[in-house]
Amino acid sequence: MGVTEKSFRYVLKLDEKGRITIPQVVRDALGLEPGMFVELVIDRSSRVIVVRPVASGIIATYKVSLDKRSDVVSLVSSVIEEGSDLRYLECGESECLLRVFLLDTLMAEKLAEKLRSRGLNVIEYSVR
Repeated sequence: MGVTEKSFRYVLKLDEKGRITIPQVVRDALGLEPGMFVELVIDRSSRVIVVRPVASGIIATYKVSLDKRSDVVSLVSSVIEEGSDLRYLECGESECLLRVFLLDTLMAEKLAEKLRSRGLNVIEYSVR
């Protein structure tokens, strides 16, 4: 990817937690504001990371049964690992209801599969 008048090029340093700060001039150029979502697209073969604003997304609602209370930790960890935004979580003795912000229905299915792979019983999920 070449640098043109419409593009920027920066060298950024990772902090001790692996984070970078998007420079203010870039945030201004892309209209990024605190609290907005960005998508990271990684091309492993070319070792390229693309960061782009998320214009829209979906809310997926999952109902998951619990065998033990520690399943809640596994549930929340799975959401975080998949890069999703947990918007709502309510747990009773035997099940949890959660709402998650995702980019698309493919990510919703991928999260459901991740939960199942961790031994969690996804009773149902829906997307809106």
